[in-house]
Amino acid sequence: MAQGEPGHLKGLELGWFWSAYNLLLVAVALLVMFDVPKRDLYEWFALKRLVKITDANGAMAWGVTTALSEGGARIEFTQTALPAAASLPVTVEILEEGLTLPAVLRGDGMVTFQEVTLPQHRQLVKMLFCRPGQWRRSQHPGELFSLWLLIRSVLFPRVVFARRRDTAPLRSPRVRVGCSACFLVKI
Repeated sequence: MAQGEPGHLKGLELGWFWSAYNLLLVAVALLVMFDVPKRDLYEWFALKRLVKITDANGAMAWGVTTALSEGGARIEFTQTALPAAASLPVTVEILEEGLTLPAVLRGDGMVTFQEVTLPQHRQLVKMLFCRPGQWRRSQHPGELFSLWLLIRSVLFPRVVFARRRDTAPLRSPRVRVGCSACFLVKI
């Protein structure tokens, strides 16, 4: 059909284009809504701690942790006398904390903690989650204060009501020394 003929709606192609475009954007927004599932149950922290690993035969290895969690550790070995095996039961001693944990060592330097007792688990949680400076208080305004700032910016825009303000130095964020997990550990 030519454009001048009756029965042809003007702008139909443009409507189809915008409909397809809107459907694409809605599909992208729905995909963004979903979070990628975590591969591991535990949070991993980049903590460097000196460790001594001992197997059942008494062979020792020394290393430094590159990542640490409640479930295991990733270790970079400095000295090793352990046999290369797919999985080897070992004892991991974190020297700075005085913490000894039973574990299974894989060939890639990954250890998985096994049969951790309650006092060991509490000490591990304290080491991971209760370090000074671990949790910083955010300096973001709450919902009501954000609503007030939005209303104020609409009613009194800075462009119209601009006045010279002295610049103040930025405040450093307050550091929370403890956390709720620390209090649970003390119980």
